[in-house]
Amino acid sequence: MLDDALAYLDQQTPQMLQYLYIRRRQFGIDVYIVAHGLRQVPPKCFTFASFLVLFNTTENFTNRKKDVQPELYEKVCKAQKRISKKVRLGDPFYHDIILIDTQIEGLHIQQRLQKNE
Repeated sequence: MLDDALAYLDQQTPQMLQYLYIRRRQFGIDVYIVAHGLRQVPPKCFTFASFLVLFNTTENFTNRKKDVQPELYEKVCKAQKRISKKVRLGDPFYHDIILIDTQIEGLHIQQRLQKNE
């Protein structure tokens, strides 16, 4: 787990961390990158991410639009509005889990269905 990701990750991310990003599935490990906002997550991280867990934030995502794929940008903006509404209605810990890696979409859907049974 990399808490306050900006302290570890920047444009000059150490080679060992890059190696772990790329080989994480082969090693059977999960890498969690925690930050207080998307501006604190280097753009390269989105390349290797499977999911984005988004909590309430007033951060303006516009300045990250060029760093992520258009579909992801739209998902994040829509999720931000949904989350903000839920928080205003009294659920301060409401969050959305946004799928980034579409290669695992089938597995993600299957797990969500099993969870809801």
